[in-house]
Amino acid sequence: MATQQAYPKNVRMLTSFLFVSIILTLYLGYIDEGNYSFDGLFKGENLPALFMYVAIFCALQFFIAKVVLRRYRGQYPIVLSIVLFASFLFALGMLAWWI
Repeated sequence: MATQQAYPKNVRMLTSFLFVSIILTLYLGYIDEGNYSFDGLFKGENLPALFMYVAIFCALQFFIAKVVLRRYRGQYPIVLSIVLFASFLFALGMLAWWI
């Protein structure tokens, strides 16, 4: 019975993380690669990097949800994982800008 409830939760979690990863990657590509436009962002040489970023972002969010928040029994683990990941990216960006 527990596996029937865990499967939809994992599918919902991975779907949410994939959606957020795609949105974040498009936003970062819009700023960096596309120079504040989507012109040339979907060219052949940029697509592998976009797919790589989506995969890395999704894997990091899944890692946060499964390893870092493994003892969290609250109501919104998916949202908390996304917020922690976004704050990590923001802190990393601020550190890169400062140095």
